[in-house]
Amino acid sequence: FYMIGFLFAGLNIIGTMFLSALGKAVPAFAASILRGFVMISLCAVVMAAIFGMNGVWLSFPASEALTLIVTLIGIKSISVKKKKEA
Repeated sequence: FYMIGFLFAGLNIIGTMFLSALGKAVPAFAASILRGFVMISLCAVVMAAIFGMNGVWLSFPASEALTLIVTLIGIKSISVKKKKEA
């Protein structure tokens, strides 16, 4: 399961770069901070308490998956705004 985290990580990096390229600094920064510090810390603590050492290993794919959801919401909100402007 640990290796699945790299798939999510790659998508997060691409999503963050996409948001940055569009000049959407706030969602891009939020995704970067979530990915780099907030989600991994939160998932590590919570999942270690629930699953023990296996939870520590599972915290990486879980945090990347949760961050991907936030990143996709940011991208979706931009596309909705673009459609309303057109």
